[in-house]
Amino acid sequence: MIDPFTAFATAQTAVAAIKKGIQLGKDIGGISSDLAKFAGAISDLNFAHKRSEHQPWYAVLLGGDGDNAMDIFAKKKQAEAMRAEIKQFIQFSYGQSAWEELLLIEAQVRKDRQATMYRKAEIRQAIAEWVLGILVVVSSLGLFGLVIYFIGKKQGRW
Repeated sequence: MIDPFTAFATAQTAVAAIKKGIQLGKDIGGISSDLAKFAGAISDLNFAHKRSEHQPWYAVLLGGDGDNAMDIFAKKKQAEAMRAEIKQFIQFSYGQSAWEELLLIEAQVRKDRQATMYRKAEIRQAIAEWVLGILVVVSSLGLFGLVIYFIGKKQGRW
């Protein structure tokens, strides 16, 4: 599971490093790893927000985590504010072309994470859902069988 709170902390750390790098006069290449960390953290927050909106059936049945969804939404909004701040810093220091380069980096990070990390999380969730579903069905059948057995035993059929 992608932890949105860790992703938000990573985004905050990356923003601080980006600001410091810009203040120290580093070129865009010098802060590119921090930009990639920030892009990854934002992507993780967006994925966590999407998953909180579309909770699995068992989470809905067992009482979904509404507080967590609100926290994720709040973190996402704070991250959007950080993104706007970074945009101003980058455009002021390096120009519009550097911001467009950052957008390309973000798109590539999102695509890479979708192909790897998010897909793995979705597969794990699907496996857990199937296993849980099979356990529920097998347990229900076993319980039904026990009820039939005891009814039959009480009636003297076996």
